[in-house]
Amino acid sequence: MNDLTNLMTASTHDSLAHRRCLAAATIAAALLVSASANADIIGWSSTGVHGPYTMTSGDDLRLNKTEDNTRSWVFREQQNVGLPSTLVYNAHKLGRYTLFSDLESGSPIIPGDASSLANSYIFHFDPTSGVGTKHSNGYVDFDREIYVITKNNDLDDSDGLLGVGQYPGRFSPIADRGYDMRGTEDWFDISNPSPNVWRLEFGTSATTGMDQLRVVETWKTPAPSSLALLGLGGMVAVRRRR
Repeated sequence: MNDLTNLMTASTHDSLAHRRCLAAATIAAALLVSASANADIIGWSSTGVHGPYTMTSGDDLRLNKTEDNTRSWVFREQQNVGLPSTLVYNAHKLGRYTLFSDLESGSPIIPGDASSLANSYIFHFDPTSGVGTKHSNGYVDFDREIYVITKNNDLDDSDGLLGVGQYPGRFSPIADRGYDMRGTEDWFDISNPSPNVWRLEFGTSATTGMDQLRVVETWKTPAPSSLALLGLGGMVAVRRRR
């Protein structure tokens, strides 16, 4: 009887260990997926930034629709969207961009594969008409590497994939929606102040027009094989206990 009792007790312990390991593997997998989808804005300057807000279909970033004389509006656009193989960017390397010649040459494509996702953010500065030239300066911090889109046509071309509300568009009364890149008046700076922080600092000015740029941060989702290995690790742990 004692042998039978000991056998039943050992079997119960093994079953509990098995369930605990599987639960641990499940939790680890969930944390891995959660971490991969948790990219976002993690900080911003107290001045110069209006937001960040989550953009809705009712938000209007056409000329003279969403205005502020001292702060740039920052909106979250599409989040966790699949990254296509044709998305052009204009700046990614660390450093300050003050002239068009500082931007990436040609039409570089944001790197990625079938498992890559992206978050998009739009920076929008449009002062009130008739008040003279106004300026906006600030910074926004992200927790992933960032790619900047600021050329007019590239902004237009990425609206369909990354946009949410209403944008100027290629055939609007204002053809110039990107940064004018006029040295000290329109510039931005990409830095990496700490291992998990990518900062976009900006300075912009406008009178009767507007300035916009788009920031895209990307990452890869965990491969199914990685999640399977977590479960396999739990099973191996159970067998070792036995």
